[in-house]
Amino acid sequence: MDDAAFNSLLGKAYWGQTVEVLAAVDQDVALAKRSGRGCETLLHHACMGRRLELVKGLLVRGADKFARNDKGSDALKFAEGDAELVTLLGEKG
Repeated sequence: MDDAAFNSLLGKAYWGQTVEVLAAVDQDVALAKRSGRGCETLLHHACMGRRLELVKGLLVRGADKFARNDKGSDALKFAEGDAELVTLLGEKG
């Protein structure tokens, strides 16, 4: 997947297009850990968009909850204010 397509997928993660994002990750598992613009990952965008089911799916597929963007923020930082997401990220390793 080229950079433009991946950056589009980041937007889909933010907007909660869970089926499409997880289908892409299922085709290429490396996408679960790939970063795009600003060193942000699909997990970062799913957390920003408060997409609980997508976050669950990405974690199962190997997303790194400790990955940091170019400003030093990780998934937990993006999940702040959402108790369910914070709890989920705390439970996954």
